[in-house]
Amino acid sequence: MKTERTRRLLYAEDEVLIQVSVEAALREAGFDLLIASDGVEALSLLESRHGEIGGLVTDVRLGRGLDGWHIARRARELAPRLPVVYATGGCSAEWLLRAVPLSVIIEKPFDPTQIIAAMAELLKGSLAETKPDG
Repeated sequence: MKTERTRRLLYAEDEVLIQVSVEAALREAGFDLLIASDGVEALSLLESRHGEIGGLVTDVRLGRGLDGWHIARRARELAPRLPVVYATGGCSAEWLLRAVPLSVIIEKPFDPTQIIAAMAELLKGSLAETKPDG
C-alpha cells in the first residue's frame, strides 16, 4: 500500500509548457505535487516540507538560483533514499559525475509517461529497501 508521503512529489521545472504537461500527467497518475518554478522555490519547499515528500522530479537547469543537481543533493541529505528523477535538455553527460546515486535521468524532449514510469520504478525500489524482512 502506498502512503501519502510516497504519493507526494516535489516537481521543479522552470519551463512553463513542460511544467504544465508533466504536472497534468503526474496528477492523472495519482501523484500529489508540490510545484517549484526555480531552484530557490524548490529548496524552500524541500527545506520546509521534506517530511511530506516521497520523491523528487527536477529539471537540471532551473533558472534562478540553484540547479537540479544541488536540489537533489540536499534532498538526499534530508531523506537518503528519496527517489530522484532528473529531466534535462542537455546535461545528461554530467549525470555520472553530478547526480545522486540510484537516480534516473530523462532527456528532453520526453513523453511525460517516461517520468511517471521512472518514478514508479524508483518508488518500488525505495519501498522494497525499507520493508522489514519477514
